[in-house]
Formats: sequence, C-alpha cells, structure tokens
Amino acid sequence: MKPTVELLANQKAGFFMVILGGPLIIGFLMLWPNMIFHYAEWTQNYMQPFFFGGVFVAAFFVGLRSVFKFTILGIFLLLFASNISYVAEKVHFQLFSEGLLLIFLAAMLYRQPRYIGFAFKVLVFLAVIFSIQTVIVFMAWLIGYRIPVECNDFLGYIKFTRGMECSFNLWLGDNGYLRRDWYGFRATGYFTEANRLAYFQTIPMFLAYHYRKESFYYHAAFYLIIFSIMATVSVVGMAAAFGAFFLYKNRNLSRKVKGVLFLLFIVIPTLFIVVSVNPEMFGRILDKSGSFAVRLAGAKGAMLYLLQNPFGFKLGDAILSQELMLASGVSIGLFYWIFWGGLVAAGLLLPILFVYLINMYELVAKGDQFERMFGYASLAYFMEQSFFGNYFESYFIAVMAVTLAINRLRARLAIL
Repeated sequence: MKPTVELLANQKAGFFMVILGGPLIIGFLMLWPNMIFHYAEWTQNYMQPFFFGGVFVAAFFVGLRSVFKFTILGIFLLLFASNISYVAEKVHFQLFSEGLLLIFLAAMLYRQPRYIGFAFKVLVFLAVIFSIQTVIVFMAWLIGYRIPVECNDFLGYIKFTRGMECSFNLWLGDNGYLRRDWYGFRATGYFTEANRLAYFQTIPMFLAYHYRKESFYYHAAFYLIIFSIMATVSVVGMAAAFGAFFLYKNRNLSRKVKGVLFLLFIVIPTLFIVVSVNPEMFGRILDKSGSFAVRLAGAKGAMLYLLQNPFGFKLGDAILSQELMLASGVSIGLFYWIFWGGLVAAGLLLPILFVYLINMYELVAKGDQFERMFGYASLAYFMEQSFFGNYFESYFIAVMAVTLAINRLRARLAIL
C-alpha cells in the first residue's frame, strides 16, 4: 500500500509521546488567549513559559535537520519581527520566538508525522470538554440557575463582563454572558472572547467528522462541537466554520442539496430552541451592526494613522482622537499590523500569509480526503483569524505549522 499522510499521522503514539507529549500539547494549545493560564500569578508566570518553552525545545531538537525546508518563510518572519521591534523601539521577543517556533514546529511535524495524528486526537478531546462545559452552562441558563463565579486577575486587571460582575468559574470558564450580555446567552468557556471559543472549536469539528466512522465518540463529538460553535453566537465563527465545511462536503454540484439539508438538520432545531426560550435573543443574534461598526471604525482609524505615519505607531506617540484609540485595538489582522508596523509590516506579512495560503490551496486542490479536510479546516480558521486576531496567537501558529507540514509531506509522498 502506498503511504499517505494520514497513514503516517495515525501511527501508534509511543509511551513517551503519550506521557510527556500529551500534557505538553494540551498546555501549548491552551495558551493565549486562554484565561486558565491567567487564573493566578503562578499560572501566568510559571506555567505559560514552561509549556511554550517545552514545545519550542522539542520542536528545535526534533525538527532541526529539516528546518531548511522552511527557510524562506523563516526569513520573512524574522524580518517582520525585526521591523515591529524597530518601530516600537524595543525588542519584540514574543514575535521572534513565535516566528522561530513556527518553522521549527513545521519541521518537527514533517520529520515525525505521528505527532500530527496524536495532536489531532488531543485537540478533539479538548473540544469535547469545552463543548460539555457549554452544554452545562447553557442548561443552567435555560433554568435560570446562577453558577457561582469569582474574580479573575487577567493580564493585570480584574476580568469583568461588561464591567459589571466577576464572571470566572474554574470548572466552567467565563459565565458572565449567562446573566447580563445583550444576547442573553453566549458561550465563552476559558477564552477571553466568545469568538475565540468558536475559532478553537472549528478545526476539531472537521477532525471529528473525518474520524466519525472510527467510533461513536467522534460521531457524538462532531454534534457537540457544532452546538458549542453555535452557542458562541459568533457570526464570523459560524460563517467560516460552516461555510468551509459546506465547501468540503460539496465539491461537485450534485451533492450541494445534501450538504444544505445536512446543515439545516443541525441549525434549524437549535434556532427553534433559542426562539422558543427567548424570542428577543434571536433578533439580537442577527443584529451585528454594533460589532461591525466597531471593526469598521478601527480599520478606518488604522488607515488614517497610516496616512499620517506610514512606518507605524511608535510607543512615544500620543493617541488623541477616538478613531485612533479604536485603531490601536483593531481586531482585523492585517489592519492591526498596519497600525503597529506600517507599510513595511504589511509588506512583510503578506508574503508570510501567501506561503500559508498556497500550502492550504494545494491541500484542497491536490490532496486526498484527509488532506482536503484539513485544508478546508485551515481555510475556515484563517478567515476567522483574519477578522478577529493577529496571526500570531499560539493556536494559529500550530495550525500554520500543521498546514505546512502536511502539504510538504503530501508533495514528498506524491513522487514516491
């Protein structure tokens, strides 16, 4: 039998990988933007560096011999980090470390594909845990039960929901949306934003669907994860995840009707429950004018600042206008770096994203079922990250590394 990426990825994990690699992978995937690592001072100061450093050291030693395959990407990543550091007038260690981690992690996964399959199983497991949390919190909201919560010191300030009440529960995450949010209910889990929970769950949704015939566990996981994504009320998250899934399921016109019916079978019952319990909430879900206005104002502010300062924002500059205040926190990935790094940052970021998109396209266009599945999953996450992210969060770094590694493996196996 000709080897495939899926066969290589699904090789049995060894004892060392399970005992040490499992917790390390969980820890890395649970890094920023996850509040569990900001629960207390010791989690932020000791656990985060341990998990990031552990993955970095493992990736360095395992992937060192193959890192040259990603040299061009590495050069652009280092130039990008150097530009941001120059503009900010201080060394941006996080960008340097994440750029290096990306290429070494891709090289490690290329040399040891079994890490991919093991990481996928860990990822689905985490997604199931988050989905069960979402179901529990949703049921509590339905019956009006007030889940006990406490304050959480997140990045130096107390974590509030809409500035009103402390909202963190160690076992069930951020439940502030349970009582007071405009939507009535919005799943957030351990993440800083409901959108980010939807983003995290997107790739496990594709994985659970792909592995669903292996066991009932993956079949149930698929539907649980879909519910958790919908419970975030993230329009971008749902559009990207379900849109990419629709494309994955319907490569030819004759199957599109089945794909539509499949999604409606899941979506309509959930919306029926929401409308039955809280009719006003349904209208609020569809009303994204406020969220869109904030993002648009941030993007406009970033472009305005770019016209005044084409080389980016210096820490010593004063931000006077409300538009520039919005621009400094713009959530759209490209505009975020345009504000902080100017035209040079945009010019260096685009080739990085181009390399990623080319690898993603080749998986979709030339890959087998497993490779296409991850290509579409990666596409969904890229769309989500572009609208609310900065491309350098640890989870996205991991997704990029897997995308690069799988496509390199696909190309290598194709010539055997």
